[in-house]
Amino acid sequence: YPAGERKTKKQHKRLNHPQKQQGAQTMEIDLWEMAGSPWFYFALTYFLVVTMIMVKCFKHMDKMAAIPMDVQRKYSAFIREDITKWSKCKFFVGGLIFMPARLILVVTSILTYYLIIRIMLIGSDRFKPYGPIRRTLLKMMNMLIGRILLLYVGIFWIKIKDFRLTDAKTKKKEFAPVLLSNHLSIVDILVLMAMEGPSFVSKEELYHVPVVGASAAAMQSVFVKRSDAESRGSALDTIIDRKREVLEAQGKGFPRIAIFPEGTTTCGKEMIPFKKGGLLGNFPVQPVTLKYSSPWVDFPYAIINEGIHAVMLCCQPYACLEVSYLEMYECNEENWEVDAEKLRKIMADYLGQGLSKLTFRDQQDFSRSVWTKNKA
Repeated sequence: YPAGERKTKKQHKRLNHPQKQQGAQTMEIDLWEMAGSPWFYFALTYFLVVTMIMVKCFKHMDKMAAIPMDVQRKYSAFIREDITKWSKCKFFVGGLIFMPARLILVVTSILTYYLIIRIMLIGSDRFKPYGPIRRTLLKMMNMLIGRILLLYVGIFWIKIKDFRLTDAKTKKKEFAPVLLSNHLSIVDILVLMAMEGPSFVSKEELYHVPVVGASAAAMQSVFVKRSDAESRGSALDTIIDRKREVLEAQGKGFPRIAIFPEGTTTCGKEMIPFKKGGLLGNFPVQPVTLKYSSPWVDFPYAIINEGIHAVMLCCQPYACLEVSYLEMYECNEENWEVDAEKLRKIMADYLGQGLSKLTFRDQQDFSRSVWTKNKA
């Protein structure tokens, strides 16, 4: 080297290998070109949108975690058990990887399902049992969409336990016109659709809601008006008549009715008193229990926002589900409250849950106090 100039080993290597300098310049140019490409802006927009959604979810999580302990003890049947276990880092990573694609697939699948059943329902009368071909095709579609949507919330396999008795002559399982299930979240409806394709009890107003109304009609749901006491009484009569028709046809006419006797969702640790809709008429009922497990998030949403809960479920990679058919229960008591308490104890004991005296109104009061306070 020239006198007074000292070169390091790295500088010496660069001088001897000028192509590396050229490669470095090329890399620099490629990065600048990449920053101006459409893919760069797509990735940036994707990241920012997911971040905004997840930040809103995190704020909702913080509000749930801030509920005082005395309030949690008072409304124990509606308190999520996983609040202290939430990992924002895990949810954010899951949001980037799973959530956007799953939400797009959910919307696409529902719209496709809607178009297909609209075609299948042409010329049908929702007040009469569908013919055998239409009934079979609609049941297949309802079960298929239920199973597909379960995949999008991470439920890839379902463990089934069946304790129903089998008739020695016909080799068929005992049949009841009513399915009674514990209620944890809106996912419960998808589970029962995937397993049975039953009908549900829906408000008359929902029939005119796009997608929802067509789906309810495809399942031949019982539409009832709940505007006043007289309408509610008529609704109970309608449910009893449907039970009788289902039992007489043994499922070859109207599909059997699925009812959530608690009337609302709980945390999955305690079971609240049953309502009478599913127990009137002295018909046999089929108890069904749903039990979810996930290392990321609990499926019960209690009082959490449904949209936030849906996003959280779409962020998890997988979850497990166990569906149990308990022995059929014969409702023979003149007082429906006796049957309700017996059934509640049977289902709660099987699930390992406690019995709570809280009701739907308590859940409303709890939700109102939490979110009104947070808004204030």
